[in-house]
Amino acid sequence: MNKKTITCYNAFNGRYYEVLEEDFKLLSEGQIPLKKRPETNCKKCYGRGYVGKNTQDFSYIPCLCLKKQINMDILDSIIQNAKKI
Repeated sequence: MNKKTITCYNAFNGRYYEVLEEDFKLLSEGQIPLKKRPETNCKKCYGRGYVGKNTQDFSYIPCLCLKKQINMDILDSIIQNAKKI
């Protein structure tokens, strides 16, 4: 039984993790689905995925290399499901 996993990025603690695709809709705000983890040779973030921390809401500012890897298909489907509710 092979279950498909999604790489996610948490905007509040700056960490990457894997989650089952069917469980992604259960995650809280600030979880960003990714196509794949960004490369470690980014000159701005060095593979961390963020360039700094916002002191207003204590979230990490995503780097451009992370923004390029966002899985918009999954994100759009979650937004559409939220609008139905």
